Amino acid sequence: MAAYDWSGFYAGGNLGYGVGRDPTTEKTFGVFGNSNEVFTHVPRGAIGGIQIGYNFMPINWVVLGIEADYQLADQKDTACFSWCFVANTTYTQSIDWFATARGRIGVAAGPALFYVTGGGAWAKIGTTASQTNSISALGVTTYFSSGGSFSDQKSGWVVGGGIEGALGSNWTAKLEYLYLDFGSITNLYPAASATNLADPNIHISSQVRDSVFRIGLNYHFSAGLPIIKAGY
Repeated sequence: MAAYDWSGFYAGGNLGYGVGRDPTTEKTFGVFGNSNEVFTHVPRGAIGGIQIGYNFMPINWVVLGIEADYQLADQKDTACFSWCFVANTTYTQSIDWFATARGRIGVAAGPALFYVTGGGAWAKIGTTASQTNSISALGVTTYFSSGGSFSDQKSGWVVGGGIEGALGSNWTAKLEYLYLDFGSITNLYPAASATNLADPNIHISSQVRDSVFRIGLNYHFSAGLPIIKAGY
């Protein structure tokens, strides 16, 4: 049976959409007890980037390879609680970019390649906190505000899979899904009002996870891909 030759270097670009699901906890430590607010950030938005890789075929229908990519991301979500229109706490979380370095193993079926992939991942996660609190005494309400802005660069892991198909003239198109886990981030900032607080800081922690769906184009620099290997 004839088969396509997927061996060699390739490079290309991609576009897609990312949806995070990041369980988040806000902790305050009071003189008379502690409190937790638990919610979920869902940073979502468009992504786009480039990839480069290399494939080789140890046997007729098995494709092994490595791939690295860099993605710009416009993923963001804002959560608000505690009287959001007056005295409130607001947290915005964003994924600004991420990159991966992965191994790939696939099965070639004519002009199609079905593969799974996994490896290391890196990302920049932004968090912005804003808090307004009020104290009323003798008919007078006084408002206090505070906040913080944080940037965390995290490493983690990624797994996924996809399908890639030959278009001709050394070009291929791919459809891919990736799941990324960057572990946890923790930040703290001064409370708007430290009254009755044993610790004057607000502690906020998130588990950062992302699901990415993307399509892409690759150009294969070897002349092998559009040439059908005969004799299989």
